Amino acid sequence: MTDDLAAVMTHGDPFVPGDDLALYSAPLWRDTSLRGQAGVFAARFWDDDTPRLTAYEYQGLLQSRCAQRGALTCIGCHGMHEGNPRGQIRPVARGDGACTSCHAHLTGPAEIARHTRHNPAGPGARCVSCHMPRIVYGVLDAHPSHRIEIPDPARAIAARRPDACTLCHVDESRAWAVNARARLWPASTDAAATSAPSGASVGASRSDPFDDHLAPRDAIFAGDPVFRAVAVDAMGRAPVPSEPAAADRARHERAGALLDVMAGDRYPAVRHLAARALAGLIATRQPSVAQQASAFDATASEADRVRALAELRRGLSLPAASGPEAARITVLRAEAAQADIDIGE
Repeated sequence: MTDDLAAVMTHGDPFVPGDDLALYSAPLWRDTSLRGQAGVFAARFWDDDTPRLTAYEYQGLLQSRCAQRGALTCIGCHGMHEGNPRGQIRPVARGDGACTSCHAHLTGPAEIARHTRHNPAGPGARCVSCHMPRIVYGVLDAHPSHRIEIPDPARAIAARRPDACTLCHVDESRAWAVNARARLWPASTDAAATSAPSGASVGASRSDPFDDHLAPRDAIFAGDPVFRAVAVDAMGRAPVPSEPAAADRARHERAGALLDVMAGDRYPAVRHLAARALAGLIATRQPSVAQQASAFDATASEADRVRALAELRRGLSLPAASGPEAARITVLRAEAAQADIDIGE
């Protein structure tokens, strides 16, 4: 945000990558006012000022200890003409390289296992999975947060935002994640997060996505469109159990939930992400049905969507939710239906 927008429009942005951006402009925050009006930008951030939309990566970087106490800058990981154009990631920063270039002691399997308490070869041991979770929405996708931080489910509940743990363990509740963190990292768990909340978050109802007893597979029906978009994206990315029967059961349950999102969510972007998540979830087991899911048109007429969903349900042998399950989804959606927002894109 600059005080002299006319000069920028006339002469161009004087900032050059590598310069100190703070010399040229001040970043927007949740409480930044516009011409004296408060709350204009609040929907672009989670309650603790963590950005939840793309184009605010700089603000996330400013909140990161790696930038505050270290030498991390944007160009430490990104180069204008390097890597895939979608992210312009420097070769040295791919995978865990962005972090281990500084944290060199966390490169061996034994060190990674001790640090992460996860299989060092698995997704739960990747630096970005825990420290830059996908809680940012933009351009029909969920993106890594650029607020590089230690995952803390209790803090995430208090800030009313998704947490890194249940974005991977999508079938577990946030209360489970709080307890798991305290059990796995007792030395680093502060007093505020040593036990799971006893009930729903303050002010939450049973249909609130920040209720600590809900899992992402419930949150896909609750909350505002950004929260639901992040949750359905996680449903498609999260690993399934290694045991075949458990893996098939997880795919079956997640596919049913995603179909219900595709059928009933009011936002085309959320329906699109649910279709993409479904396609990824079943691609290796049912490629022909996955191709159908990929072709799902989230903006088509309701009649056309109903026909497409009926075909998908037949291909997956999954009936529409009914009885108690349908009633549960209705309750979860009760608040979501009132939560229209301007996503600021």
